[in-house]
Amino acid sequence: MPILRTITFGHALDGAAPEATAERVRGFFAHARRLLDETALSARCLRYVAPPVEQWLPDGDAATAGRVAVRLEQALGEDIWCCLPGPACDSQASVGRRVDLIDAIVGETRHVFTNMSVAGQQGLHNEAVTAAAETMARLGSTAARQQDNFRFAALAWIKPATPYFPAAWHDGAPGFSVALELAGPFLEACGRHDNFADRLDACRRELTGRVARVLPVLVRLAREQGVRFLGFDLSLAPFPGDETSAVAVVESLNGSRIGQLDFMFALYAINDMLQHSLPSLPMVGFNGTMLSVLEDTRLAEATASGDVGVKDLLLYSTVCGCGLDMIPVSADSDPARLATLVRAISTIAQKWRKPLIARLLPSTTNARGITRFEHDFIVNTSVLHLDAPTFMPTERVGVFEPLRRAA
Repeated sequence: MPILRTITFGHALDGAAPEATAERVRGFFAHARRLLDETALSARCLRYVAPPVEQWLPDGDAATAGRVAVRLEQALGEDIWCCLPGPACDSQASVGRRVDLIDAIVGETRHVFTNMSVAGQQGLHNEAVTAAAETMARLGSTAARQQDNFRFAALAWIKPATPYFPAAWHDGAPGFSVALELAGPFLEACGRHDNFADRLDACRRELTGRVARVLPVLVRLAREQGVRFLGFDLSLAPFPGDETSAVAVVESLNGSRIGQLDFMFALYAINDMLQHSLPSLPMVGFNGTMLSVLEDTRLAEATASGDVGVKDLLLYSTVCGCGLDMIPVSADSDPARLATLVRAISTIAQKWRKPLIARLLPSTTNARGITRFEHDFIVNTSVLHLDAPTFMPTERVGVFEPLRRAA
């Protein structure tokens, strides 16, 4: 199993000559591979992230954005995925800005991700929430395009240097961040002990040991490439399979099952450990447990059995890693109802200034009611229906800027 989940390299994008940017990116990753091979390490993913679209496409032309995305993907090759961050709605004037860029970026590509910022320092932007939800519905409107929503998310309070896609965006001088593969090692560590405290401490030792092993290699890579090492995202992220389930790790800590209230305690405890075990370590991103329905075999099972619903996932988002991630919903979900989910997760992010995303996938199903995605990162499950009164849309307001007491 790879010890690194991803190495994500951020660098300015030359919109007029994306091949030149790709050449620099390939050179960086060739060097990274050599260093990993020398030290018997490996990474599951290699990823490139650009600055927000406004910086490399000042005229905002969607057709040009699509051509840049295609050229960049071809120049990077099959083994390097990339993220071209979409509109950042960070002021009243920018709300609703050029969402057609999203369609253009993902429309003709396979490994290009994008996103749209809907909440942050300047407030929660309801018009952007609506635009993001309409984009998700539009991408999911045909069976051929439903998987495109795997590569798009609405972002709330996401800072630069987050290594996970599609939440990533780059800012400043070139630099890279990393994430570790932790689910498998943590699950094995918990299996060696018979009480909560010892299991949690075993996970902490696994974490610190893995960081100690890879950190010198990352520092050397930064020095030899002349770029910044931006930090670790110490998130507990799942991958399809029984032995790589983040939910299974949390359940094993105290014997709870997802959907039970005591699961939330275990979730908080492991997230606290991830965030505070290494106080001097440079950290970026989420640094929490990712409850990604279509990427976590145990969570997919709980969803299919009805043990977990959207309200549970919203509650867990107050203490977990990434929000409403990889949520399969019925293909006929109304955009206004999708917007209620995007708005709900953005509200939590806005209240706690906490990085969260909404990645919703309107999905058709087979005769057994199971989704039909085909991707190494996806485990199929039943969809969540949004026809209850809970998801009934109400009056939509503009930009909500919370009142905050001066310090």
